[in-house]
Amino acid sequence: MGHIDARLSELGITLPGVATPVAAYVPAMTSGNLLFTAGQLPFVDGALMATGKVGGEVSVTQAADMAKICALNALAAAKSVLGSLDRVTRVVKVNGFVASTPDFIAQPQVLNGASEFLGEVFGDIGAHARAAVGVAVLPLDAPVEVELILEFSALGSHSLFAHRVADGANNRRVHQGGRVSHVSPFGDIAQQTAHDFARASLG
Repeated sequence: MGHIDARLSELGITLPGVATPVAAYVPAMTSGNLLFTAGQLPFVDGALMATGKVGGEVSVTQAADMAKICALNALAAAKSVLGSLDRVTRVVKVNGFVASTPDFIAQPQVLNGASEFLGEVFGDIGAHARAAVGVAVLPLDAPVEVELILEFSALGSHSLFAHRVADGANNRRVHQGGRVSHVSPFGDIAQQTAHDFARASLG
């Protein structure tokens, strides 16, 4: 069992199967080292938890629970592509959409259901940017929809530190007495260029 799977088990959560797309798209797609999930609805066992508008038929508490389920479904979609959620090195962004009554303005509180869940699962690397958008209606009259952007590593490790240590093409990291410093790969070139320029000026 992977680290993230074990963490989900600790939380009493079982990762569901990937929700069947409701139209012509795939559940998740990668580009470079980023994974983008399709928008996920609050499906449980193939059925929506509820329908309607938040601020009307659906309460903020219910909607926050649905946002959590949407995020869980997004993780299932991500795992179907990555093979293991341990490869996730950063939750980059959460985009959330809330089908709202015209006077409803608590969309951020609804999306906290997804954000707090991701923090519980991933810890520090679960911190993310976010958009919480109120809309008139969502597919199938779902109250909430959530999509994720995740950074991932080919190393099979959820450790952001391990991922960046391996990425020597961009930065060399030096571990010194418990502190990590960044050393630019251009540092030696810059020093040599300055040295050559000084010699030329003196010549």
